[in-house]
Amino acid sequence: MASAATLWAEGSNSLQAAATALLLGAMSPGPSLAVVARASIKGGRGAGLRSAVGHGVGFGLYALAVVFGLASLMAQQPTLFALLQWLGAALLIYLGVRSLRAAPQTDTEATSQPGGFVVGFLTAFLNPKIALFFVAVFAAVLQPDMTFATQIGIAAMGWAIDTGWYAIVALALSAPRAVVRLQRAGTAIDYAMGVLLLTLAAVTIWRLLAAG
Repeated sequence: MASAATLWAEGSNSLQAAATALLLGAMSPGPSLAVVARASIKGGRGAGLRSAVGHGVGFGLYALAVVFGLASLMAQQPTLFALLQWLGAALLIYLGVRSLRAAPQTDTEATSQPGGFVVGFLTAFLNPKIALFFVAVFAAVLQPDMTFATQIGIAAMGWAIDTGWYAIVALALSAPRAVVRLQRAGTAIDYAMGVLLLTLAAVTIWRLLAAG
């Protein structure tokens, strides 16, 4: 697997922006947070961690599929890939504006079950928005000269960020008050992610125009 130095050397700024976008996306309150939070509160720390790991596995499978699907498209159909990058930039703009306009979420009762690995996995794997988010972000990051190991590293980065964040959530949420505090910060998190996604869209458009 690519070392951290090699991974960062191949498009450092874009990769850092992608990592930040993935982290803010994980931190943004929504169904995934609700599932892990409820598992932690109702089932204890172990249930919360199992839910976090399951969510990370589902998230990581999406990351692998998107990274290698886009890499194959880049190599075989560069014109089509460029079109996908334009569509990805448009999706980043849409997601960015939506994040800036997001209403605060307060409902943590997204599921009636305490949760666990399977619930966490299905919450991520059955959410098509995650795949769309990956396409938008990774289309702006992947480069034609990236090695196979670096592509694996990018997918692993997505898995590690998601699993790590929700593991932290599971460990921290020993009391419901912690969920409330995180939700109160949700507006600021959504705003930061919106700004970042719009910036990433602008960089993608600039790069496409420069290449054309």
